[in-house]
Amino acid sequence: MHDIETLIHHFLGVSWGPVIPAGEARCCIEATKGLNSYTLVSDGGTTSYRTRIRTPSFAHLQMIPLLSRGVMIADLIAILGSIDFVMADVDR
Repeated sequence: MHDIETLIHHFLGVSWGPVIPAGEARCCIEATKGLNSYTLVSDGGTTSYRTRIRTPSFAHLQMIPLLSRGVMIADLIAILGSIDFVMADVDR
């Protein structure tokens, strides 16, 4: 931090964060209800161009039409109770 160039470089690195290389990265992490999937797409800027988080609760809710085919309405309550989903995870 003895000259202006290093001070500017340090300021930009701390305030904006690192420059993310252009490309796409995916990662899956095992969670309590299944797999969390994270996808980041970068265009070479300081933030990601697109961030996608897919939680297992969304996939669990997509199975409701398949599981409830041919059952009675009273059985639908038991099906919803057995899926074990979290509504806060679905809207990510």
